This record gives sequence, structure tokens and C-alpha cells, in this order.
Amino acid sequence: ALFSASVSTNDANSSTTSSCGPVTGSLSSLTSMWPLSWKNVKIIELTAIPVAARAISGEMFAPLVMGSVGSSAGGQLAVLLGLTNRDDETSKVIAVVGFNPMLDLTDMAHRETMITRFLGGSCTSKMDLCRTASPVSHASSNAAPMLILHGTGDETVPYRQAELMVRRLKDAAATVELFTAPDAGHTFWSTPRWYYSSEQAMAQFLARFLKP
Repeated sequence: ALFSASVSTNDANSSTTSSCGPVTGSLSSLTSMWPLSWKNVKIIELTAIPVAARAISGEMFAPLVMGSVGSSAGGQLAVLLGLTNRDDETSKVIAVVGFNPMLDLTDMAHRETMITRFLGGSCTSKMDLCRTASPVSHASSNAAPMLILHGTGDETVPYRQAELMVRRLKDAAATVELFTAPDAGHTFWSTPRWYYSSEQAMAQFLARFLKP
């Protein structure tokens, strides 16, 4: 997962706005078992990135705008940041971009070994935990604006997961957009054919919401 934060400062005398960023941090979901991976990513969101951004700007109490970007298992964490704790001060992410993100762990039977390692057991034996770790279970009207980019030929994380996520967010009246790459596989965005268009879609989406 990749996080980008900017600090906005307003000069009362000149009425100008300055910003620093992006400041980035990264963490892969599957480097540790759930929920440790989630705890780690919340530490990055709430402390490491804000402190770094404000330190660079020299404005330790300035307003902060933060977006999260992730791919695959990292996408699971990036998307969850835009879905959970939206009613309190423990959520700082205001825009999310997920590249072929893992959105529904109950729909990953073809990757059972990976999911079992991640959860400490199969989804069948740990269904409540499996659903808690699945972003589709947290779709609501409070979700941060979200862009999901997914290839229809993805054999690692099925494209139908993106369709389900988009449908649930739209049903909840949340802001969500879907970038579909026909016949493209997992991590399609890193290939020459899709790199530029994927990057442009992400940049344009984040520019709309991550305004100082």
C-alpha cells in the first residue's frame, strides 16, 4: 500500500497557500497476519506520514490531506483505510485508489493457501475474521471517494470483486469510479500497455479530492 500526504498552510498576510508532498510510506498486507498488518498500516496513517509531512513543511499543526493507494494485497489495506473509522478522528484518508485490490476474501478459494497464511486459518473456519478483513463488508455512505482499477482477465483477484465493491458503494450513495482494463491480468497497470493510462486516471482522481 502506498500513502500520499500533503500539508496545507494558509498565510494570513499574503492569503496564499503552500503545500508539501507527497510524502509516502508503504506496507504490504501479506507481510504479516491479520490483524497485525492492519494495526501496522494504521500506525503509518496516523503517525508516521503526518509527522513526516508536517516536519518537511515546517508547519506541525497545519491541516493535512491524505490519500491511500495500493495494489493487490496492499490494495486491500489502502481501500480499508477509506472505509473504516469514518465517524471519528482516527481516519485521515480522504481519497482512495485501488489497483486490482483484494476486496472479498471469501471469494479467494483459488488462493486458499495465501488466505490461510494471512488469517491463520481458512475462510471457512474463520468466516467472521474473513469478512472483517474484506473491504466489501465495510461499504457505506461514509466511504472516502474511491477509484478502483481492475483488469477483466485477472486470475489472482477476480474482476467480479471490483464490480461487487462498486455496486455496494453506489447502493450506499458513496462516490466510486471503476477503471476497467479489458482482458488485462493482475498488476496490469505495470505493463507498457496500461501504465500511462492507469497513472493518468489515478493522478486526475486524486487531484480532484486531495486539494490543500
